[in-house]
Amino acid sequence: MKKLASILAASALALVSVTANAHSEHCKDTELGSVMKDMKSELKAYVDAFKGDDQTAMQQHAAQLIINAKEAKQLIPLKLQDSEHHMAEHDDHMAEMANVDHSDMNHSSMDHSNMPDMEGMDHNTHMAHMSYMKGIDELLVLFGQLQQVEDKKLVKNTLIEVKKHSKRSHKKFRMSCDK
Repeated sequence: MKKLASILAASALALVSVTANAHSEHCKDTELGSVMKDMKSELKAYVDAFKGDDQTAMQQHAAQLIINAKEAKQLIPLKLQDSEHHMAEHDDHMAEMANVDHSDMNHSSMDHSNMPDMEGMDHNTHMAHMSYMKGIDELLVLFGQLQQVEDKKLVKNTLIEVKKHSKRSHKKFRMSCDK
């Protein structure tokens, strides 16, 4: 049981790494950073509810995690807003992209080399942004699995996957502001 508690606590703490680049102590405060902090709090509350076998609270926290992840999907990681990435006009097109469902696309088999870039973004930034949005879609699936509160084994395994996802995302999108 202690091992499970440790895994769950580590999963909750790992979600902060999904912020990927929005840590106020590393860079500047951003809307994405705020959303990610909210997600960290919700995940911690979910884990506490899981430990207390409070399925109603687990459902509520899982629902809020989904809302937060959808909000995060509409935002751009600070690393992708870096001046070297030509982000000047991109914000105008985010609302349009937020309505595009990429979840059914098989990104690994698609040839993106001829895909037009989003206005205001160079090709590399566009591809990184697509990767970020795909990662958020993966997180949404995981958070959806957390709604299946009656399946403790699924919840435990999903929390482990959230931790792994968070670490990968953090490495990929975290802005290094210590230069």
